[in-house]
Amino acid sequence: MLETSYEVMRRQGITRRSFVKFCSLTAASLGLGEAIAVGEGVPMPTRIRFDALPSDAVPRSITACFTDGWSVEIEDNSFIDRIVEQWRAQRMLAPDID
Repeated sequence: MLETSYEVMRRQGITRRSFVKFCSLTAASLGLGEAIAVGEGVPMPTRIRFDALPSDAVPRSITACFTDGWSVEIEDNSFIDRIVEQWRAQRMLAPDID
């Protein structure tokens, strides 16, 4: 049976905390139009760069501008308690193993 990526990292002494720290630093080093490709279709994590689209090919979506929403002060933070309650009520779904 093949080892999972998590099992390989644990065997090599890599903790979740150090892995998350590595991911954070790697993500912070990425420029616009760059990404890290990981998964079964990629033999090892790879930094990729997307070609810039000409202005006439850029999608004209009407999605919300998240940076504008994040910069707004909210006086009533009660919604945070509801979100935390919802997170805590969730259950981890275990795969069916025969």
